Amino acid sequence: MAAAIIDIGSSSAVVQVVEARERQPVVIARHKVSLRLGAALRDDGCIDEDGQQRTDAAFAEFVALAERHQAPVLAVATEAMRRAANAEAICDALRRRHGVRLQVIGGETEAALAFAGMRVLQPLGPLLGVDVGGGSTELVHGDGATLQAAVSLPLGAVTLTRQLGLDAEVRGATLAAAEARVAELLLPVVGRFVGKSQALVGASGSAQRLGRLVLARRGDADAALHGARLMHEDLGWAIGAMASRDARARQQLPGMDPERADVLLAGALILRATLAATGARHLEVALSGIRTGLAAMALGLLPLVDGLSPAARAERSRD
Repeated sequence: MAAAIIDIGSSSAVVQVVEARERQPVVIARHKVSLRLGAALRDDGCIDEDGQQRTDAAFAEFVALAERHQAPVLAVATEAMRRAANAEAICDALRRRHGVRLQVIGGETEAALAFAGMRVLQPLGPLLGVDVGGGSTELVHGDGATLQAAVSLPLGAVTLTRQLGLDAEVRGATLAAAEARVAELLLPVVGRFVGKSQALVGASGSAQRLGRLVLARRGDADAALHGARLMHEDLGWAIGAMASRDARARQQLPGMDPERADVLLAGALILRATLAATGARHLEVALSGIRTGLAAMALGLLPLVDGLSPAARAERSRD
């Protein structure tokens, strides 16, 4: 039996159709759309008309893919929709048009999903993890299946880029301002995570893209990404290489994902600050995270975390 998960983030939106194989969720179909909802938030706190239309069009494609696979759908939205004053109206419209409920999950639920996803591939022992999204960053720690500490910060790669113009060539003062902004939000809460592990597991797209960038620099572009270790100096190199270029020029860096070239500098700054603040020795890239946790829960491989409703088949409105 298949299930479909939809993740409406601050940067992109993704649908994955998954099946359980040997107690692991395996992706059998996937579609991704760049939404940039974080940038669609107006000064009045509402997602603008263009952002709403992009979301509706993507949601229609996602639900159609799920229906082709006869898969029930578990759909969530994160920080951009959490902040949006018109989130309830958007979710109501999506449910009327497409028959699927979009659940706007809280930061604690998102952090629990991140931890669950990391545990799918690393089920044993203590784990210290970070997931940098477009609009928020989740920091988690636990042992085995038990989540012991979690925090969700309203700080992501898209929001930090937008606030400080990090998609352009970045001078020293702007870089210092970005580092200060990260420290302002991170340092008051990081105490619970200090010294918990030698490795900080990075489960985000930012960590994965940085991994590709660093492996390419090392001449190991074809090496396995899962488990790759990025040291403090690797992150420092990546930050310097990106800060000295604008987004277009960053696309030419070997290993760079062109779709992330504008926001990856912000993700690297958040990851480096988290690595330093927690006292971990290195960042360990993981090919798992929130969507892995969602997939495992949609398939019944893991119990639902608090604040999450189960997957359901699309029910078209009769109006």
